[in-house]
Amino acid sequence: DYTYNNEKLYIKNIPVGTTKATLLKKISITEGYTLNSDVTDKVYTGSKIKIYYKDKLEKEITNIVLGDVNGDGELSIFDIVKINNHIIEAQILNEIYALAADYNKDGELSIFDIVKINNKIISEN
Repeated sequence: DYTYNNEKLYIKNIPVGTTKATLLKKISITEGYTLNSDVTDKVYTGSKIKIYYKDKLEKEITNIVLGDVNGDGELSIFDIVKINNHIIEAQILNEIYALAADYNKDGELSIFDIVKINNKIISEN
């Protein structure tokens, strides 16, 4: 379900509402390494997983939560506005937030992503 990019050091397609504990349980590491995160509870786009070997930081991996374009770990109108601004080229999203915005996972940002996020928000309320 999650997609890890070792070259760019990110994990994408993390569902909204995923907790730190749930995310860290899904990651397997070699003996001698430990995991930590800057998240206290709910994972958000832009948060980091840190991999240590013998207390030395080896790697930082950025989390990308699907639909969480504003980095608060939730889906809201604020995410929709950011996607819309990207589409109309008023404010271009950087790579991790653009990946978060691709809600329908087709590799493009469009009105279809906005509609899917909007439907998800409505269905939760």
